[in-house]
Parts: sequence; structure tokens; C-alpha cells
Amino acid sequence: MLHGAETGSPARGGGVPLPVACRECQRPFGAEQRGVLAEREATIQRQEGTIQQQAVTITEQAATIAERDATIAERDATIAEQRKSLARGEQAVLVAETQAAQASAEALLLRAQLRDARRDQFGRRSEVRPAAEPAAAEPAPEEEQPVAEPVEDPAPTPPRRKRGRQPGAPTPPRVDRGQVPRVREVWTPAPEDCCCPECGKAYAPNGGETSYQFEIEAEVLAREIFRQRMQPQCRCPGARGTIAPPTPRLFARTQLGVSVWAWLTVQVYEQARPQAAAARDLAAWGLRVPVGTLAGGLQRLQRLFEPVVAAITARQAEAEVAQADETSWPVQNLEGQGKPKQWLWLSLALQTVQVLIRPQRGAAAAQELLGGLGTAGPVTLVCDRWSAYKALQRLLPEQFRLAYCWAHQRRDFRRVATGVSALQPWAETWLARIGRVFHWARLRRQAWSAETGPSAAYLAAQAALEAAVEAVFAAAREEALRLRDEWDAAPELERTLLDAQLGPLRSLFQHEAGLRLFVSDPRVPPDNNAAERALRRPVISRLTSFGSGSPAGAERTAVFLTVYGTLRLWEVNPHTWTLAYLGACARHGGQPPDQLDAFLPWCLDPDRLQQLRQAPAPRRARDGPLPP
Repeated sequence: MLHGAETGSPARGGGVPLPVACRECQRPFGAEQRGVLAEREATIQRQEGTIQQQAVTITEQAATIAERDATIAERDATIAEQRKSLARGEQAVLVAETQAAQASAEALLLRAQLRDARRDQFGRRSEVRPAAEPAAAEPAPEEEQPVAEPVEDPAPTPPRRKRGRQPGAPTPPRVDRGQVPRVREVWTPAPEDCCCPECGKAYAPNGGETSYQFEIEAEVLAREIFRQRMQPQCRCPGARGTIAPPTPRLFARTQLGVSVWAWLTVQVYEQARPQAAAARDLAAWGLRVPVGTLAGGLQRLQRLFEPVVAAITARQAEAEVAQADETSWPVQNLEGQGKPKQWLWLSLALQTVQVLIRPQRGAAAAQELLGGLGTAGPVTLVCDRWSAYKALQRLLPEQFRLAYCWAHQRRDFRRVATGVSALQPWAETWLARIGRVFHWARLRRQAWSAETGPSAAYLAAQAALEAAVEAVFAAAREEALRLRDEWDAAPELERTLLDAQLGPLRSLFQHEAGLRLFVSDPRVPPDNNAAERALRRPVISRLTSFGSGSPAGAERTAVFLTVYGTLRLWEVNPHTWTLAYLGACARHGGQPPDQLDAFLPWCLDPDRLQQLRQAPAPRRARDGPLPP
């Protein structure tokens, strides 16, 4: 083993010199030892080269690893960005699904509204279910089902028509037209047909045939009134000339008679025709009158009808049961308002109608119209679910009790049936339940009489009505609990149908006390359809004449609608009544008559009321009424 060698001359091209002697003993190496040293040196050089190559490789590998690390970092950043984008996409998908669910719910509601609009526009106007489509009613309990007796060979029921007289129905009687004036016309055969064609001898009369043909003659008459003047033929101090009194007129210096103003008033306010159309009709008959003249005359007629309105208001104040409703009414000349619209309020009580047109639809207008009611005690007000009536009841709790309309409650389920096809069987079941309530209420009203007291039929109908109403609310409570449990368990996207079912039930519970109120009082109807029917004529007038031209015109319209709405309830002929009333005003110097009771339907005796229900008598004499 070589140890302690001293270096000699440099070797390996100026590198580290090879040792030539031992450092301890200073003995020089031999050739063999120097060879060993040279081999070792060569080995060391090879190892150093290998190490250098390995260092270069490691450096290259380190650079590659750095590049890979950078690539991995870039990939990690890309993955993080992709994860963020994915999260944003998932959130966008969730938002889109929510919006799609909302859009689906809105589309469902819009389709329901579209079906309602189409039904209102093109469907049947009556809410009465046709007999060809019976309501889906629940089977009655076994103890309530009557046992049918066996019938041999039952006759088949003929199919029912949609309209017109049904098969098997009795023939309607002929219309009585005996009050129409008669003009007799005698028609004879031609002269050449009144003799024998062979010998020429004349025929003798042998009775004949009588038939009737009704005609209308619309004509305008100009009454040329000559007022006779008389002068005395003596020279007595007290003798003075005289002249016949002037003809009664509604206005001074007007050439239009009472019949013209009566016809115009009925045409505009009872028949809902525009004033310009009435003026064109007069012109077509030969009487040309400016529209301004007609409008001014109607304005002056308002004060003549106001006492009648006051009498109607006084009568309604004594009512214990009343109905109310409201609708929009256009007023064209409204200063400071963008939309020309006011509200027409209507109250119905004791077979009278009162109309009020106001800009508001709130409790103030309702109190102005209904606040005078209740002089005889608390008033049961049959109305819809509009908030103004609820506010009125809170303002005057001792004066009003609200009986809510069952027809409006029924329409909630009808909207579900027509709007959501999947819920139609469910809604039809509820319509059948409410239909039984109306059925027994109708039978109770038919059997009730305030004079004779409760009859057996009335007591039976009353018991059935109470059971029907209780069945409605019992089924509603059970149905609401079931739907609420399903709503809590259902995902948000599937709650639309459940909300459509819960809506009518919530309204049923919210107005339960008012819906039950009619059960205990047979005078209270289950709906306010009578008030809605009284609003039909104002609604037609709103469509044909665009409402009123000014607030003053709206006030005038309310006066005339009050009068003619009341006459319609009493089935009084508006032409006959208006002619009689305006004639009395003309004879009273253009002022309302002192004896107003002679024109109030509830103050008339049956004979006078029957006269006012007939057609007005013609001015020219006729031969008499038609034979019976």
C-alpha cells in the first residue's frame, strides 16, 4: 500500500503532480509503485469525468424538473381557474334552473289568465252549469241515499240542446199584446173577383178572416197650438180680455215638448246610447236638434230627478240587508290626472238602487254611499272581498256586518279549473261542493215566507244548507293540512301546483265568518249577483258612450242611473214613467211635483203600478185594445 508519498514533477498536463517518494521515509517510489499511482490517478480522472458528466446530467435534470414544476404550477393555476369557472357555471345553472322554474310558474299563471280572458271574451256569460255537463259531486253517505223504486222500461232521456227550447218541454204561451193600440183595416177583394164569372151576378158578403200584423210608426209631430184670445163685448168696469193658458213646458221658450225630453232621457241613460246617436235618430225623423241643445236640456233635467234620488236614499236608509259593488267609470275631462277614470259605486237595498261616482275606490267613497244605511238597526252588507268594504266595517263595526259573496269564492276554483288543466278534477270537486250550497240556499229562499213563518220545507232546506256549508269548511281544513305537508316536502320547483291549490283555500279560511253569515238569516242571499246585474247597464253605457265628459256629467249620470235602476227592479216601463213624471213637472211650472209619492213605485197601489208597467198611451185616439 502506498502511503506518505511526496509529489514530484507535475503530471496530467499541469494538474496535480504525481508523488515520487514517500513523505514519511523519503524513499523514492519504484516503477511499479509509480504505475499503481498512475492507474489510480487515471481512475480518479475517470471518476471525476463521470462525476462531471453526472453533474451536467443532474443540472439538466434539475432544469427539466424546474420546467416540469413550472408546467405543473401552470396546470395547477389552470385547474384552479377551471374549478372557479365550473363553480360559476354551477351557480349559473342553479340560477338558470331557478329562473326557469319561475318562468314556468309565470307561464302557468299567464296561461291561466289567457284561458280566463278567452272564457270571458268568447265563453258563456252565465255561471250556471249547463245540464248537459253535470257537476262531479261526491257520493252521499249510504244513510242519505234514497232507495230508488224499480221502474219498468224507463224511457230514454232525449239529448239536451245548448240553447233554445229543450225536447219535451211544454210549448210557451203566446205573448199577450192586448195593450197595443189597434188600427182597423178592411181589405176587400178586387171588383172583378166579386161577381160570378159566368152570369155576372154580384157576390154577397159572407163574413171574413181577422188577423193581426204589428207595425211601428216613428214620426215627429209639430203641435200647432193656437191660444184663443177673448175680448169683452160690454162696457162693464170689471170686464177684461183673456187668453187661453200656455201649454205646459219643462223650460221657458223651448220648442221641444215633454215627449221629446222623455224619449231623450230614456235613450241616453236607460238605453245607454250616446247623445249624438239620439240626435241622429231625431234628425232621421225630421227633427234636427243640435247636440249642444240636447246636452243642455239634460243638464237642466237633473234638478227635476234629484228629489226622486233623495226619496230612494231615504228608503235605503231603512234597510237591514244591502248589497254593494263597484266598477270603473271613464270621465274624459279630468284636470291634473293622467288616466281619465273614476269609480261607479252601487248599492242595492229594499228593491232600490243608488249610484255614486267618485274618484276614489277606498273606504271614503264606500262610507259616502253606505254610511246612511242602518237607521233601523245593523246592516248586513253582501259584497265581494274588496278591501274598502273591510275598512268600512272597521270604521263602523256596530253598523255593518259583512257577508261575503260565495260566487266570488266559486270563481277562485273556476280559475284553477280553467287555468291549470292538471288540477281541473280537483277544482271540479270543489265546484260541486259549492254548487250544493247554492242549491240548498235557493230551495230555502223559495220555501221562506216572512208572513207565514218557517214551514217544513224551509226547515228541511235550512238543515241541508247548514250541513252543506259545514261540509265545505271541513273538507277545506282536511285538504289544507294535506297540501301543506306536501308543500313542505316538495322541492321548490314543484310547489307551483300546490300554491295554485292553496290559494283558494286560504281565501276560504280568511273569509269564513262572512261566508257563514247568510246561513243564519234567510233574508241574506249567498251572493251579490243582484248588484252585479244592476251594474250591467252602466257597464254597457261605459262601452258605448265612453263614460262622462266631465265630473259634472258624472254626477248627472249617477242621478239618472239611480232612478232608472230602481224602476228596472220594479219592472216599470221607463217611457211611461218618464212621460208621466216630466208631464207633472211641466204642469208644475218646470219644478218637481209636490206629490212625489205618486211616482215612487213602493208607494203606489197595485192598479197604478200596473198602469206604469204598460206601454205609454198614444197621443192620437185608437179604436181600443186588441181583443183577448
